[in-house]
Amino acid sequence: MAEYGQVKMYYARWQNGEVDMVKLDESNINPQWAVEIKWSNQYYEKPGDLKPLLYFMKENQIKEALVTTIDKHGVKEVDGVFLHFIPAALYAYSIGRNTLLEVR
Repeated sequence: MAEYGQVKMYYARWQNGEVDMVKLDESNINPQWAVEIKWSNQYYEKPGDLKPLLYFMKENQIKEALVTTIDKHGVKEVDGVFLHFIPAALYAYSIGRNTLLEVR
């Protein structure tokens, strides 16, 4: 578990998969959102290959997730869920900026 500002983020892992960052609802421990960190554009081109993330989303009734890329951005729909792709550098910048703004 990592804590940034007021947000506690977790890593989800099970026998056949993992998801890099998960935010849990503290009152009932249900996942609210998920982020998959990738240093590749591969999954932007083939989002169906994100099988562990898609499985996690289905099992936890999450309709949207974020996936980082090298330089691609956009939204892809796979099996009724939406994957928001964003360059990893932009995501890192936004997390850093938001964290600094919270500290002030």
